[in-house]
Amino acid sequence: MYRPRDFGMGDFWFLEGPDVLHLYYLELEQPPHDERAEVGIGHATSTDGVHWSERGRVIGRGEPGAFDDAAILAGSAVTVGGRYYMLYTGLSRADSVQRTGVLTSGDMVHWERFAEVPVLEPDERWYETAPDVGPDEWVSWRDPCLWWCEEEGAWYAFITATERGDGPRNERGCVGLARSEDMMQWEALPPVAAPGLCRAHEAPQVVRIGARWYLLYSTHLWAYSDEARARKPLRWQRSGTHYLVSDDPLGEWRVPQVDVVAGAMADSHHGAKAQRVGGDLLLYSWGPTRRELAVPMRLDAAPDGSLCALYWEGLEAWRGRSLCGEQPRELQGGWQSARGVMIADAGGGPSVAGCQDEAMDLCVAAPVVPDVAARAAVGVSDAAGTLAAIADVPGQEAAIVRLPSGETLASVPWEVTPVRPAHLRLVADGEVLSLYVDDEFALSAFVEGRGEGAVRLVALDGSAEFRDMEGFTLKL
Repeated sequence: MYRPRDFGMGDFWFLEGPDVLHLYYLELEQPPHDERAEVGIGHATSTDGVHWSERGRVIGRGEPGAFDDAAILAGSAVTVGGRYYMLYTGLSRADSVQRTGVLTSGDMVHWERFAEVPVLEPDERWYETAPDVGPDEWVSWRDPCLWWCEEEGAWYAFITATERGDGPRNERGCVGLARSEDMMQWEALPPVAAPGLCRAHEAPQVVRIGARWYLLYSTHLWAYSDEARARKPLRWQRSGTHYLVSDDPLGEWRVPQVDVVAGAMADSHHGAKAQRVGGDLLLYSWGPTRRELAVPMRLDAAPDGSLCALYWEGLEAWRGRSLCGEQPRELQGGWQSARGVMIADAGGGPSVAGCQDEAMDLCVAAPVVPDVAARAAVGVSDAAGTLAAIADVPGQEAAIVRLPSGETLASVPWEVTPVRPAHLRLVADGEVLSLYVDDEFALSAFVEGRGEGAVRLVALDGSAEFRDMEGFTLKL
């Protein structure tokens, strides 16, 4: 989607202008010249949320001795009375504390520091002010997300922070809170959410869908607390985008039964942000190895209030060449074909069919009618065999499996009805494979070192009909 020319891309945030959508992001030096890669804030614009034009650097690190001389970290931007304001995070070399600075602009392109001093830092009454050790050797106070409270006529900032206390850091990650009426003078407040689930609620964002509020954040599986591992079934433990839900953004935030919107058992896309494009609310993210925007998903809420990610039809804007210019050919097992329907019988072992053209970034999809014993999949070849995205009728789960070894890379409970079409779609975005069932996101798997592959149809058990298979490259 968007790759900066001279830097890698890290956490990002959006600002809607009158005519274009503005994207601000962390510039990651590759390779970094010192211990921190985040050297500045970059800028790009788009008229459709798909194609982006690079606009150059907003700011770089501060001068030696400044509060932001070690690294520039993520922020948030808003419009106030015809002016534009951006909160951002600076990391200090002197004391390893993250603090909040302010930028101002008249055109969303040229930005200036409001002052050489921060406007916010962690308040020791509620927040940890001693640097962490291990993976986070700093004081957390970053990624401010701005939200306007109409009733109060004030701005609130939701901030990645650590609650003060003596317990393990993985239990004290919280969403900090601060308030301002003019974007310049800020007051730190007690945490707005401290559920004890993880080390850090990265890149928090408050989003309203219908009558409910959702607090999106990213975290890693290794950052889960013991409480989170105890309360969540193993199959729903993920790295990636999580959320809390509330009736009031300043009120009580609840942990839903399944709190993962999109993620993977290993590395996953990170730093997700929701942004409206046209009539769709999209969930953008980046990484884990590609330092660029990942393929976005559409975000929506189910009637019960749970968040779900969906395949976004706007992905057609990246459609490249067809990878199925001819009828898929039998590669293993028994197959029959007639009028565009491929019928697999895996009674004697796995059945595999596919095409020859290979690509790194691709989408493969097919309506599948499985029998009561079927494990049917669409997939992509790799050097070791096939990576198969499976709808498992007997196991009632969705999974991504490596064949022929049978290694499960990811799985989640999923209702799969036999003798009824299920539309399977696999999106390969570099080393991340994402499975959609009936265009609802099911799960992702990170496949380190994956290269180019060709599309595949697979039946591991039972029989299944594959109808109107399509595969195409993604011009990312």
